[in-house]
This record gives sequence, C-alpha cells and structure tokens, in this order.
Amino acid sequence: MDLNPANVRAWINQGVTFREMGLYDLAVENFDIAGIIGNSLHERIYAERGRAYHLRGDWNCAVADYQNALELLALQPNLINYQQKVQSWLDELLDPSKNFLD
Repeated sequence: MDLNPANVRAWINQGVTFREMGLYDLAVENFDIAGIIGNSLHERIYAERGRAYHLRGDWNCAVADYQNALELLALQPNLINYQQKVQSWLDELLDPSKNFLD
C-alpha cells in the first residue's frame, strides 16, 4: 500500500487480515477507506465489512452490509459462489441455531 495507496484490493486484503486477527475496528476502517477510494469491488467491501461488524457484534450494521452486498452480487452471476458465502453469513447471523444443527 505504500507503493500504491489507491489499490482497493490491498485495502480489502488488509481489512480481512485485521478481521482474522480480531482487530475489528481496524478492519472496518480499512473497508471504509476501500469504499471511499475505490470505484469497484463494492460488493466485496460490503460483504467483508459486514462480516467484521457481525463478528464485532454490530448486527444491525452487519445485516445492512450483507444486504447491500447481496444486491450488488445479484447483478453478477459469475460471482455465485461468493454470493452463496455472503448469504450463509447472513443466515448464520439471523438464525444462529443453524450452526449447531449442521
């Protein structure tokens, strides 16, 4: 990112890394920056930020981001696998008992 601070993929990847480390606030900040500087990959930004909100416990923000991501993903049939992943995250949030039944 030092070489190209406008690289949206780098901001998203760093956000995912922060999220995996449990640094949810930093992850959300990275996704916010990616959304501001980028004019592409918004479906991924919404989905990954939604997951960070979800894991942080901000369920209303997570649902909103998941829904935004799914709306954008519906326009891109080539990303059906990613759409299914986001839908599973939303389902997990809305019905946590599914995790115990599977």
